[in-house]
Amino acid sequence: MAVIRKIIVFLLVLAMVVVGVLFSLQNETLVPLDALVYTFPERSLSLWVLCAFGIGGLFGMFASMGVMWRLRRQVRNNQREIKRNRQELSQLRAAGLPTGE
Repeated sequence: MAVIRKIIVFLLVLAMVVVGVLFSLQNETLVPLDALVYTFPERSLSLWVLCAFGIGGLFGMFASMGVMWRLRRQVRNNQREIKRNRQELSQLRAAGLPTGE
């Protein structure tokens, strides 16, 4: 399964690179980027658009990091609780007490 996942990820990345190259070849018009207080020098339109997508992707990853950390902490806490419950269950079974079945 891991090999299939790696192949799929590789193919998706390759497809994105191909689309980016084709997009760059079709959009070679030079345009300046005006960011309110600063005007960046003229670069190709495709460069500005691809940079915007890249920066947006990075911001999205940073925005989701808090949620990911919280979920990982919750998984660790749940795993600890499962371990404690299993230990308690094995102690109850060893003591011969009914387990509620």
